Amino acid sequence: MSEQPGYIAEQLYLEAVKRKPFAFHAHDLSTAYAAMAAAKYRGAHLVVDFHEWFSENVHWSTKQSAWAPYPPEWKRALQELEVRCLNEASATITVCDSIADAMKAELGGSRPVVVRNIPDIAVTPTRAYPPLKQQLGLPESTFVLLWQGGTGPTRLIEPIIEALAYVPDCVFVIRGPSLDLFGPDYLALAQRVDVEGRVVLAPPVPSKDVVAAARGADAG
Repeated sequence: MSEQPGYIAEQLYLEAVKRKPFAFHAHDLSTAYAAMAAAKYRGAHLVVDFHEWFSENVHWSTKQSAWAPYPPEWKRALQELEVRCLNEASATITVCDSIADAMKAELGGSRPVVVRNIPDIAVTPTRAYPPLKQQLGLPESTFVLLWQGGTGPTRLIEPIIEALAYVPDCVFVIRGPSLDLFGPDYLALAQRVDVEGRVVLAPPVPSKDVVAAARGADAG
């Protein structure tokens, strides 16, 4: 969503209408407009899956060379599409009750169904893991804050790193994919705010292992 409005997915629509499915499942607002049009054309159901609340999220501002909230005109356009989705889709999905409740209250329409991405604690991991502090060679007295999940600018991990300046006894562990892309910037930021050594990058683990591998973190 770097260019306004960000959801005119003409190529996606042209590919979608070649098919005659029972339903189109749109992931995020960036695909919802194309899926909505394709569903109408094919007489299919439409499911819109809000991984994020797009109109309340940020976008890359080329003018500022930074991530920024959507300007008012652009935000209104996104909200109008969100309203259409909540009113016209056969079903909508989102990730937590707070987003579902707020979308219903502010935008109307049907409340999205909440489908949470939470690992099953009863799943057997692929291998045994020692407690997290032991994995990373940290003293047991260290307070460890764990981020386990996606990384990158839209995750807004940077403010957490900056906040470490106010909690000198805390070590922040970032475990997730794409750290080869984003990790160097996280470490550079840690150096700039004088918390170097208290930001630890850890490689992702299989989905079956996320609970076992997180054991021993103090918060996350």
